[in-house]
Amino acid sequence: MEIPVDVVVFGGGIQGLLILSDLLEAGYNAVLVERFRPGIGQTGHSHVFLHQGHMFGSGKDRADSYRKIDNLRRGFVAWERELSKPRLSGLQRINHSLFTGFTPFSNRQQTFEDCCSAKNLPYTPITGVAAPSPAPVAGRSMFQTQSICLSANELLNALLGWNRASERVYVNPAVRIRGAGASTLVELPAVEGAAGIIFRPKAAVLAAGAGNERLLAELSRDPAFEPGPARQQTVKTYMLVIRGRHTSLPLASGFLPDDGGIFFAPREIDGRVTWLIADGQRKHIAHPGDWPGFEAAEWFARIKIRLAAACPPLATSPQDFEWGIYEASKAELFTEDPRDPGAGGILPGNYFVTRCKNTNTWVTWPAFLTCAPLVSQAVVTGIQQALGTASALSVQPPPPAAL
Repeated sequence: MEIPVDVVVFGGGIQGLLILSDLLEAGYNAVLVERFRPGIGQTGHSHVFLHQGHMFGSGKDRADSYRKIDNLRRGFVAWERELSKPRLSGLQRINHSLFTGFTPFSNRQQTFEDCCSAKNLPYTPITGVAAPSPAPVAGRSMFQTQSICLSANELLNALLGWNRASERVYVNPAVRIRGAGASTLVELPAVEGAAGIIFRPKAAVLAAGAGNERLLAELSRDPAFEPGPARQQTVKTYMLVIRGRHTSLPLASGFLPDDGGIFFAPREIDGRVTWLIADGQRKHIAHPGDWPGFEAAEWFARIKIRLAAACPPLATSPQDFEWGIYEASKAELFTEDPRDPGAGGILPGNYFVTRCKNTNTWVTWPAFLTCAPLVSQAVVTGIQQALGTASALSVQPPPPAAL
């Protein structure tokens, strides 16, 4: 079965679904292809924390910090616009306080205050008022601002429900892409009794996270395909998941630059608050399936020491909490480590969208979900410039294997 479409989007996370939704809003006949099910990757475990830029306020390079803050502020404002539109207006905002804490005599604190003042980032020093226990505040100079998280599941459902987008999501574990330029071909082999499908899109968008590497490798088999100078890096990260056994944790988030870059954000599950805690530890890996040299036990031992110093209740009463570790691979724009020329793995401070040479194929790396609306806008603008007016083609209903 061959189905004519304008655009095929790869990747059923928040970024891919937002691009699909924006393309449909612009009048394009677009479909989305996902290997498993929407939200099964990094999105499904995200706290969808909408950054305003505070996490970059204490960086050593002031100009670099300003650029990164500007990017996140633009993304935050874009999300505020998105949440006022009909498709997301019913989405619950998880409003809470963000605490940023510095150890005594920290050389980062003044930099943070100067940066926030220069970029008009809201922050209030906490004097005589404690952050909600057991938030990581012990012995820290604290600053407070208001922040927002979104429910990843609610956001996914809202995007799937708008404009009947779920009818345009095709799930196929063996999807293939090949060709370049006008000859791009997307194949969905027959599975579980459903007929195979072929798409011949005018444009393709790779928003599949770590899966972009496999898709780019398939496209690169065509001699006419040139991916361009941009490269993807895949990093391995861990996240600590903590929930109180007897009482709910406070609805709060925090960032501790002097404690290994610990960042924690809340997520409400079944009416109970869960903290997702990460730090600056990340390992650049050659392939998404490789996990050498960076094991969970080693990582947990390090972050536990830092948490014990900043948040004593977690160390003195570990039995009062439920603990878990989430392991993930994350796809980003290749960012070189200045301490190790040629090596990647550094957290990029900006989103990136690139159009591959000689073809209407776009590759996306949002870096932070805060930047997802900006990525989507860039993709839609690029497709409008390349394809012109959206076509009025109709799309057949997806096969039974799709959503």
